[in-house]
Amino acid sequence: STIADTRTCSRAMAFTNDHLSLYYDGTDLMTEEEKEDWDCDVRMDFVLPAAVAALLREDRPAPEALTRAEFEQRPPALGFTKPLLEAMRTYVGVVPVKPVAERRRAKYLRDNMLRHLIPCSGCSTTSELIAVLEGELDSGRPAPVPEWYKYSTVTMGPRRIGYASCSARGCLETEDPSRRFSKCSQCTRALYCGKACQRADWKARHKQVCQKAAEQHTKMKKAGQMLQALSDMSFVGEARGLDIGQTMRDARSNPKVLERRAQLKQEKRRGPNDAPVPILSVPYNSDEASQ
Repeated sequence: STIADTRTCSRAMAFTNDHLSLYYDGTDLMTEEEKEDWDCDVRMDFVLPAAVAALLREDRPAPEALTRAEFEQRPPALGFTKPLLEAMRTYVGVVPVKPVAERRRAKYLRDNMLRHLIPCSGCSTTSELIAVLEGELDSGRPAPVPEWYKYSTVTMGPRRIGYASCSARGCLETEDPSRRFSKCSQCTRALYCGKACQRADWKARHKQVCQKAAEQHTKMKKAGQMLQALSDMSFVGEARGLDIGQTMRDARSNPKVLERRAQLKQEKRRGPNDAPVPILSVPYNSDEASQ
């Protein structure tokens, strides 16, 4: 069978700034609340109106080079309408849920907002996040893309998409157009809103996992290179028998792969008022890929 379209496959592989993943196998470094949140698997259909849950599950364009042109045409507030936001606010106010379910619900909405460059510093509840979305909807335009933001040219594998939240325990700050967070220089996986949070988090727990996190980051980079090679194979077609390695090597020098990489880099660098750069799409069958 042919290799799947990378735009669909890459969604679950994109990097997200979930600092709890640094401590998942050392639960003594988590608070009881963090442990509960990590172990909790709440279906959003059970804690949000069905129409709201469906909207948040939509595969909307993300702020990365491959879908930049589409992302720039996004509606404000993730596409929410006033009736939908009001329905969510009413649901949250009327339907009781356990505290852990509310935290997971708020995190789900917050992660969606950050992924699409909607800053939400200081928001810890679903109601507070709804207020941010209402403000953006009332403005009639989506939040601006910062000058410092870099559109990733990676099409499959780990990469940064959207804003980061501070990795320090209890901090609710997020990146926004005026500030980009610094990352731990050793592991590069923890991000902080300032030196105070970084120092406090280092003393509290990060120093105990930093080295291991750095090793994991190295492995993630290697896995990412492999995934990117699989993405490039989409332009070569089916693997020749079982020699996937040869097919990957062929993909590196494939003219269409090289052309697409150049297009992605141009799209990453283009000015906000420049016309979008056309990007080659992934072939849907091996005959098309081999032409």
